Amino acid sequence: MQLPQAHIVPILIPNQGQGYRLDQTFTSHVSHGSIVVPSGFEYDGGSAPRWTWSVFGMLPDGINREAALVHDYLYRYGVPFSNRLLIDALFYTMLKDYGIDQRRAKVAYYAVRLFGGRRFKTTRISKL
Repeated sequence: MQLPQAHIVPILIPNQGQGYRLDQTFTSHVSHGSIVVPSGFEYDGGSAPRWTWSVFGMLPDGINREAALVHDYLYRYGVPFSNRLLIDALFYTMLKDYGIDQRRAKVAYYAVRLFGGRRFKTTRISKL
């Protein structure tokens, strides 16, 4: 089955540096429905430190663009998920679905579990 690919463009985010903007709406189908990330959504990618890129075979914008995109969107808006554990579990599932081997997917999962809490709390925004 062909998985959807996110169409992103590199941008500079004020006070953050390198970032990405989604230039087409991205829909990810999950077991409980669909997650729709609207065109124009801006995010910082996988937020992985530079030294991890070669160690874990990551891209500058994350281990997987689509998983990072959905994870960042859900951390910010929480729709349809508002529980951080569920969002992180979906991230892990998406990594595996997109062909990331289990070892690297687990490393990325544990990284967001260990270090994502502060980000989750400080980036929550109401969509209304």
